Amino acid sequence: MKKILFVFFFTFFLQGNSYAFKEGTTFWYKHAPHSELVRHYRGLDLDEVCAMWKEVGYWKKKRRVPNRTAIKEALKANGEDPFICMKLQNL
Repeated sequence: MKKILFVFFFTFFLQGNSYAFKEGTTFWYKHAPHSELVRHYRGLDLDEVCAMWKEVGYWKKKRRVPNRTAIKEALKANGEDPFICMKLQNL
């Protein structure tokens, strides 16, 4: 009986909090694989990408580095200077 209740409440909990795992949420940015991050950043406008560059700068190194690497790769794939966000931030 306890196992059935656990499964029921666990499933209910996951359904109620499924928003946390959607693309673009803070949790997603911190745990998404590199390929998904690059795909996501490629779909954003330059100003949105640079806003994320600034935001992830406040995160711990473990999550900051993968996101900024994905941003640079996405910018390069879109024909932009991979360091444009860093340059604009220092103006």
